[in-house]
Order: sequence, then C-alpha cells, then structure tokens
Amino acid sequence: MRRESPDAESGRADDREKDRRKEALHVLLEARERLLTQMAEDILSNRDVLLDASERESFSSFELEEIEDRYSARLNALNSLLENLEYRQPNVRHRIETLTTTIRGVKRDLSDLLTKFDQWDLVNLEITPISAEELLVVAALTADEYPE
Repeated sequence: MRRESPDAESGRADDREKDRRKEALHVLLEARERLLTQMAEDILSNRDVLLDASERESFSSFELEEIEDRYSARLNALNSLLENLEYRQPNVRHRIETLTTTIRGVKRDLSDLLTKFDQWDLVNLEITPISAEELLVVAALTADEYPE
C-alpha cells in the first residue's frame, strides 16, 4: 500500500480551493452582467426623460436618482467582491526598445514608439548623441501580466 505525503494532500486541497474560487468568480461575473443588462434597459427606457430635459434637470431627475439608487451600491459591492476574489499577483514583464533618430524627429519617433507599446509603462528613457545629427534613444518599458 502506497501512502501519499502530506504535501500531496495539501496540493490537492489548494487545487480544490482554486477551483471553488474560480467557480464563485464565474457566478459573480454572471450576476454582474445581468445587473448591467437590467441597468442598461432602465436607462434606455428612460432615455427621453434623461436626454430631453434641460441638462441641469436631467442630471438631477428623479429617474436618474432612481437608477443610481437601484444599481450603484450593488455594482460597487459586486466589483469589490470580484476584485478580492480575483486578486492575482502580476508577473512584471520588461522590454528594452532602441531607435535611431534625429534631433528634429525625436519627438515624433518617440511618440510612435510609445503608441506602438501603449499597454506598457515607460520607466526609463536615455537619449545619447551618436553624431551631430543622430541620436540613440533607449526606452525601458514594463507591463503587468496576470496569469489565467
């Protein structure tokens, strides 16, 4: 007869706990989607009242307050629960990008580079002259990646 070590048992317990959290997460996500659908329906059914009144009246209208009272607290609570249940430690990815440019083109080229990597955060930038006209730009970027 072969017995498993206590580590194997704790590993299975951890896996079961992760599965239960994932299942609960899916339930809460579905609940939030249904609540958002109901809220959208209420907003659309009150479109005329919300948009046709003067700007000042529409944002203080009874209908808007009713929608806010009905949904905002529940949505905030659901989002908070989801955030706590879904919390995962991110993996930080690093990337170094280099480009050669001119003094006149540095602003445009750097803007293009940052647009290309818009999901990344710029953490360091070094610009070094190569010649009288050319510059070497070294950009250090990071991004948080969350495991599934």
